[in-house]
Order: sequence, then structure tokens, then C-alpha cells
Amino acid sequence: MNPTSPPAPLTSPWRAVALYIALMALGMTAMHHGFGLRYDQPEMTQVLVFVEVGLAGWAWWAARRQPWWPRPVTGRPSARGLAWFAPVGLAVLAAFGAFAAEVVRAAPRLAPEQWRLLAVVGTTTALVGFSEELMFRGVLLRGLGRGGGLFRAMALSAAGFSLLHAVNVLGGAPPAGVAVQLAVTFLVGLCWAPLAVRLGALWPLMVIHWLWDFTLVGLPVLAVAPPVAAALMTPVALLSLPPLWWSLRGERGAALAAP
Repeated sequence: MNPTSPPAPLTSPWRAVALYIALMALGMTAMHHGFGLRYDQPEMTQVLVFVEVGLAGWAWWAARRQPWWPRPVTGRPSARGLAWFAPVGLAVLAAFGAFAAEVVRAAPRLAPEQWRLLAVVGTTTALVGFSEELMFRGVLLRGLGRGGGLFRAMALSAAGFSLLHAVNVLGGAPPAGVAVQLAVTFLVGLCWAPLAVRLGALWPLMVIHWLWDFTLVGLPVLAVAPPVAAALMTPVALLSLPPLWWSLRGERGAALAAP
């Protein structure tokens, strides 16, 4: 073995992702068929919060067994990476700001049960943001990028992230809606993978992932329509794709494996 080559991971990235998706599939099945809830109901988080605790634990365990742990998770983002991150980050912050304004506006009429549900939604989506970014832009992207093949690694990490959302059909989501979600999450994955490379740290993506999901799942608790700002993130991510991928030309996946 070349002494300068990066050490081998102790957990296979694809094996870690397969178990992650299988656990989510079980959680969706239990939520829908065991508790009678559907994927489009914010009440689903009252069941899925326990599933997400397990998924966060698994993602944490798998990531800790990778040779790059922990610098790319908790390190300082690069200034250049933050410049690339700004358009997507600001789009998400605009949507979350509109959601927060709706919460303030609705506060006098919200029942205690609604406040409790919002708290569960916030907790669940925080766990989702942490575990999905750690698994797909951490374990999978960096694992596949070891020794080269950066663009292949980014594309496959986006495909894995998209595949995760196929299990939503087990939670009662209509197949047509899931098909649209698969396409959207693939495009988002194609944008967020190079952002993870550019940033050199995962926590900014974890934060905006949480705020985005909190907004989308929390709005039905307030019984209000999504704000106009909620439509910004996907087109911003799509417009960011070509320049982001172009900016990484000549880069090698070996950089992702640096401990």
C-alpha cells in the first residue's frame, strides 16, 4: 500500500447509505400503516422524530469511522465557498423568514397542541438536516471521491440523495408526487454536492437543510399557503449548477479524502 494514500474507511459508504434508506423505509411504513398518518401531514413527525434519532445516530457512527472525520463537518467554511453558498442560503433564509413571520402573526390564535407540533416539527427537521447532509454530502460524497472521480462522486451522491425520497411512497405519498420529488431532490443534490466541496464544511448545509424542511413541514400547522419566497430555492439551485460544476474543473476527488 502506498504510504501517502489516504487510509481506507472502516464503513463502506454504500453500505452505510443502504442501511440509512432501509431504516427510513421502515419508519415510513410504520408511520403510515401502523399509525395511520400520511407523508403530507405534519403530524407524521410525531412518529418520525424517533426514527430520525436513530438515523442521526447511524449517520454519526458511520461518519466517525471515515478517515476525514471530523474536520469537514465542523471546520470553518472557506470564504470562496461561502460566496458560492450565498444565493442558495439567502433563498432558504427568505423562505424561512416568511414562515417565521407567519408564526408570529398566528401566535395569538395557536392552540397549545399546535405549539407542541411545531416544536416536534422543528426537532425532527433539525435531525433530518443533520443526518442527511452527514450521510449524503459527507459519508457518500467523500467516500466515493477517494482517490479521484470528483464529478462521478458528486453525481452519485445526488442520485443516492434522490433515491432516499423514493421511500416516501411507503408513507402514503402519491407516486406522481414522489416522482416529482425525486427529480427535484436530484437537482438539489447536484447543487449541494459541489457546495459541500467548495465550503469544506457541512454545517452550513445542515442549517439551511433544516430551515428549508422546517418551513415546508411547518406551514401546514399554521394552515397557511407557502410564501412566494418558498418557490425561490429550487430555481436558484438550478441556476447555480452550471457555474458551480464549471468552477470545479480540474479538481480531484482526492482532496475530499484528506483527513
